[in-house]
Amino acid sequence: MERTNQKSTEGKIDGYLLWEKVVRYRIWLVILLIAGIIGGFIYTKVTYVPQYASSATLFVHDTAKEISTTELSVSYRLSKDYARIIKSRTVLKTVIDELDLEGWSTNSLRRCIKTTIDEDTPRIIDLRVQTEDRELSRKIARQICVVAQKSIADIMTGEQEDISSNGHDFQIDIIDEAGKPYRLKSPLKDNMLVGFLISVGLGVLLLGITYQVDDIIKGEADVRNYLGLSVLAEIPYSEAKHSAGRDSRKNAVKPRR
Repeated sequence: MERTNQKSTEGKIDGYLLWEKVVRYRIWLVILLIAGIIGGFIYTKVTYVPQYASSATLFVHDTAKEISTTELSVSYRLSKDYARIIKSRTVLKTVIDELDLEGWSTNSLRRCIKTTIDEDTPRIIDLRVQTEDRELSRKIARQICVVAQKSIADIMTGEQEDISSNGHDFQIDIIDEAGKPYRLKSPLKDNMLVGFLISVGLGVLLLGITYQVDDIIKGEADVRNYLGLSVLAEIPYSEAKHSAGRDSRKNAVKPRR
């Protein structure tokens, strides 16, 4: 009689049977989890290159002694404009030429630069340069500050009347020069966690597959559900009889030829 897969038709999962699968394949599941963690570790060690960052701080301010709310709003807008200018092609090309960065393009240098403006301190621009070389990160950060300050001053010359009608003169100054580079956090733990989660997903997938394709009748309930028959009696499994039968076969005398 062809068996009908009741698990699929009814959409129900036998929790006991599923747990039985987990217990049966527990060693392989543990090996799979360990392999995922080790895989994340090896991937990080092979692909990750240590990164070093150097940070500097720029300050956008008004030379006027008294600053109103309007000027603060203007300063915030200018800070965002200045952050764009810092990463502009003109500034980056000048930095590359002055530092003689062979093999660098403006796009590759732009990817190493991050500018941040906090809403609580809108007139402060935090600049961070990240490269694989500790000293290079500091040199680039320092040079960007110098070149950006000069470029912004040149660009904004003659434009102050459009910014403020009260004669305010907005400038950008370097508060903190690029300091000692620091090593960025390695993604080792994150990659190992990803490897662990991937292993968990694969383990669940494999358990689901083995559960669905399992067509072995294991008890009275399976006979009733899948074959539609009633069980009249059960023959219990005896380990003692099984061992005795195995020993009797082992001690049996072979007939002579």
